[in-house]
Amino acid sequence: MSNIPPEENSDEVWDEFKWEQFMQEQDRKVDRIMELMERYKDDPNCDDIVAREMGWDKAFEEMEGEDSDIDEPFYLDDSEEDDDDDDNAGEEWKSVAGAELQDGARVSRPYHSLPAFQRAHEFGLRSHKFVMQMQEQMREDSDVVDFVSNAMIAAAKMAGGASFHDDARMLGGNIAYCKRGLNAANKSIEALQTLRNRKMIDEESYVSLFKDAKEVRDGIALYIVDLREKFRSFNAK
Repeated sequence: MSNIPPEENSDEVWDEFKWEQFMQEQDRKVDRIMELMERYKDDPNCDDIVAREMGWDKAFEEMEGEDSDIDEPFYLDDSEEDDDDDDNAGEEWKSVAGAELQDGARVSRPYHSLPAFQRAHEFGLRSHKFVMQMQEQMREDSDVVDFVSNAMIAAAKMAGGASFHDDARMLGGNIAYCKRGLNAANKSIEALQTLRNRKMIDEESYVSLFKDAKEVRDGIALYIVDLREKFRSFNAK
């Protein structure tokens, strides 16, 4: 089985575990890049060092050998590419938040109608609003950050899973993303309980937030069950 994700029109099918393995490998690569960039940030040759350490220089040389039309070097700090990435990142967040616009009208994505996503998205917004009402010093507390960041990550991961659409061959990727959303929801609950134990939030707020957080967690879990059933049905054919 290839280590490259299958295309939507491919006959190859990855299950949720193969997709998770692939995602973990990408996580390790990102962590390595961030580590290298931090280590060599003051070196004028930082980009070249990172490219060499990641093996990108060899990959580019191979590409040059295969295509003589490629004559432009690759730089990490290419301003045009950076601008595009920033724009795409902004549009991705708008899409997750349901605020993406097209021709002046709000664009509705299919996953916006999923009850599990709606609950996760609404809870993420509520959590952010709740935390922003805290004193600045409290907002910077690690447990507060864990609570609100994971509350918002849950919906983002579900949106990421939805990017695989409804192609049965790609359902494993959708499940893997949603499992990460479920993990974030669980971490948010754990952080919330810690805040209660540390008496950083009042009991009334805790009870209300915990109720919503649990509904988010349970909703994502049930959605994963549905996706797994679809995956099994597809592979049983």
